[in-house]
Amino acid sequence: MTISDGARLLQHWRECIYFKVWSSPGMAMVRANLDASMPEIQSLLGFDPVQALTSLVSLRLQLRWMVAAGGEGADHPQSLLQVDLGTYAATVFATLRATSVSYSVPGADEAITLRAPDGVLARFGTMLELGSAGHLPKPAALPAGEHDLAVHLDGVALAATIHALADAGDAAFTDQLLALLKGILVPGQAGIDVIPDGLHTNASWATYVPWLIPVEVKWF
Repeated sequence: MTISDGARLLQHWRECIYFKVWSSPGMAMVRANLDASMPEIQSLLGFDPVQALTSLVSLRLQLRWMVAAGGEGADHPQSLLQVDLGTYAATVFATLRATSVSYSVPGADEAITLRAPDGVLARFGTMLELGSAGHLPKPAALPAGEHDLAVHLDGVALAATIHALADAGDAAFTDQLLALLKGILVPGQAGIDVIPDGLHTNASWATYVPWLIPVEVKWF
């Protein structure tokens, strides 16, 4: 999942119907309650989440299952989150560093360990990268994208992982199941855009299945 242009997304949000509803007099009490709770939220997080959102330059979230040598899989999927917060990245990191243990990540300006098992947060300039120890590559700038938010699914890689994770006794059944799902477990992508009337989405799959076709939908 990627957000290639945070400023564009924020501008589209401010121009859409959802923001108009949120800003209306009818939502005044809800906004007031949220404002009243913000000091507690900031104290809990250690930084201002609203400023973090308005500082967003780009974001990328990758999720995958890791398969160890010999075919033994991990107990949970591995995630990698990369967020460019501009100059606010240093402020966020400094706040979290105050209650964490320093760690070394090649190429990073600074890094710390987190409470989660093997969790590491590193700062590469204006980019914050959150992932597992030993699996934090130096982030590359995201290429420009045409959508506010893009989602990509590698169905072929997913099928290969399912095959690798299957127990020896279930291998035959797993292969039969994957053969049946071959037309669905394919590369796919979806784009989501915030428009004045709501949301606009489109999705497509690299498949020959006749009923799995590109779709385009508008949401209010």
